[in-house]
Amino acid sequence: MKKLVNILAVALVLAGCSQSSTRSGKSADAPQLNQEQLDSVARYNKYKSTLNVVFGKVTFGISPQEFKKLVGDKPVVVGNSSYSADPSFTTKTNELYMVDLESDLKTANYIETELNDDMDNITSVITAKYGPPTRDDGKIQFFNFKPGYYQFVRYWDLYTKTIAIGMEEAYTGSEYRVVCQIYNKKMKQEEKELEATKTESKTIADTSKF
Repeated sequence: MKKLVNILAVALVLAGCSQSSTRSGKSADAPQLNQEQLDSVARYNKYKSTLNVVFGKVTFGISPQEFKKLVGDKPVVVGNSSYSADPSFTTKTNELYMVDLESDLKTANYIETELNDDMDNITSVITAKYGPPTRDDGKIQFFNFKPGYYQFVRYWDLYTKTIAIGMEEAYTGSEYRVVCQIYNKKMKQEEKELEATKTESKTIADTSKF
């Protein structure tokens, strides 16, 4: 986000320099935005109205009660498949910062068939909205699975928001599901840092037991 602000600032400077040049009749030396920077500004302007949207009417920062009212226990239909919505809320303020859209759990026999179809289904919808992934790691690798861990292979980096699609092996092992994780980058990072601080404090406190 900071990088984008800098790009926008340069764009404003360029606009000012252009006007000065027109009035004076002289060309002014000014920094030029390269194509990547111009594309970044255009991309931000195109999607800025959706950066706070998780899905549907669900937005980052809402309370558990608001989420329950909007989603309830109903599955979320995306494309040709249905997914359950698993929300995460901040520790201090209890605000929504992340949602996992999850398919049903299935055995490994279905990874290359139904689960892959579910992943391609939600990928096609996100791609239709935001264009191709900003990062694509290819196919799911079966031997990279670990119980309770995600294996994401497609990412959309949307400034303040990230969308990641992949699969997860259940904590109990031997069952798998598709996961589309949508999160606010700043809020998730703050939660990660808070959790690290809590873990460190507990570790230090536990040293008194020995």
